[in-house]
Amino acid sequence: MYYFNCFSCQFFGVNCLSFVPGLSVSRKEGYLQEQSINYYFDYHTFLRASYFCDLCKCYDTSKWFIIKDIYIVDIRPDMHEICFPMLVDRDFQISFDIQNIGYDDDIKIINSQRILLIKCRTAHNCNEWTNIYQI
Repeated sequence: MYYFNCFSCQFFGVNCLSFVPGLSVSRKEGYLQEQSINYYFDYHTFLRASYFCDLCKCYDTSKWFIIKDIYIVDIRPDMHEICFPMLVDRDFQISFDIQNIGYDDDIKIINSQRILLIKCRTAHNCNEWTNIYQI
């Protein structure tokens, strides 16, 4: 099937969850890089490795992000494993300008459970992803 090929998924902007009955229509899907130190429950803090990752701005491998009406989810493309769903709750905020984050191609997403920093390829790509939740 075409949805097991990552290049086909990227070209059509779909993945294996795009056609599951009962799930809402996706607002946007695509590959982004997630910064590895932005979990409150991050196991790296025990070893203080998060400090070194912050210095070199380490990012995990590209993950497939799906934006729905009430949640954001990232999926490991090699295993189709859902990593952590992020709900759009009362504390939900998106920051994307250089004054709030320090980089013009990063997006900072905050909710009551998690702070997520994702890296886009370009500033234009960043604008595409942030305009999804702009009201």
